Amino acid sequence: MKSIYYSLFAILLLFINISYCSQLYGVTGERDESSETLFTIDTDSLDSDLFLTLGNGDNGEAIEYNDFDGLLHHWSGSAPHVMETINLRTKEVRSVTLTGETLTTPIAAAAIDPITENFLVSTTKLGLYYITPNGFVVSIDEPIEGQSNLSLKGLVFSNSGNRYYACYNNNLDLEVYDSDDFSLIETITIDPDQNIGATGCNGLDRDQDTGDIFIILTNKDTRDNYLAVLDTDDGDADILGLLDRDYASIAFAPESDDDDIFSSSSSANVLNIITFSILFILSISILF
Repeated sequence: MKSIYYSLFAILLLFINISYCSQLYGVTGERDESSETLFTIDTDSLDSDLFLTLGNGDNGEAIEYNDFDGLLHHWSGSAPHVMETINLRTKEVRSVTLTGETLTTPIAAAAIDPITENFLVSTTKLGLYYITPNGFVVSIDEPIEGQSNLSLKGLVFSNSGNRYYACYNNNLDLEVYDSDDFSLIETITIDPDQNIGATGCNGLDRDQDTGDIFIILTNKDTRDNYLAVLDTDDGDADILGLLDRDYASIAFAPESDDDDIFSSSSSANVLNIITFSILFILSISILF
C-alpha cells in the first residue's frame, strides 16, 4: 500500500512541476501616471497589479527575464544608464555596473539570447549591443546620428535561437534577422485582426509555457496600447484587448510564487490545489 501512496505522491509532484504558469510583467514609461513601475498583467482579463516601484533612470525602459540566472533585468535612463536585477520572489533590486562600450542613448528593447546567454539590446537610435548579465557592453551597430523618430521597441529570439524578431515604434514591420551575422532575412507586415489604428509596437516577448509571442500594439494618435498574440510566420496579430497602462516593455517570467502550490494568484495554482485534493483523497481511500 505504501508503494501506491508514494507513486501517487510522485505523480502529484510531477504534475505541479509541469503546470507552473508563467506571468507577464510590464514596466511603465514616462507617459504613464505611475512611470517606471513594474506591474503584473493578466493575459486573460488584461488587469494589472502593482508589483514593484522602480523609479530609476530618467527615460527609456526595458525589461527581460533571464532563464539562466532566474532574475528579471531592467534598463532605464541615459544620464546615467541604469541596469539592475530584480529577484521576483523577494523583490530585491540590485544595481549592475555597466562596463565596456559606452551607451549614448537609452535602451528601448532587450531579449535574452538562448545560445550566448547574453542580452541583445537596442537603443532609441537603433544602436544594437550585446550586454552580459554582469553588465559588460559590446557594440554590434552604432546608433544612427540624426535618427530620432524610429526606435526598435521589441526584440525576441526564436526557440532555437538561430533568428530573432524586431518591431518598431512607428511602423508595423516585423523584421526577421539571422542571429549569427545579424543580417535581415525578411520583413513581414504585422496585421491586427481588429481595426485599432495600430501605428507601431511597444513591447514583444514569448510565453515560455505556450510558445506564443505577445506584442503590444500602439495607436500614436489615441495613445492606446493593445495586447495581442503575434504569429511570426505571417504577421497576423490576434488582439486580446486594451491595456490600462502605458507600458514601455513587457517580459514573461515564472510567477513569483510558483513554489507555493497553495497560492491562489493564478488559475494554474488553483488547478494544483484541486488536483492535490483529489489525489490526496484517492490515496487515503486506497490505503484504508
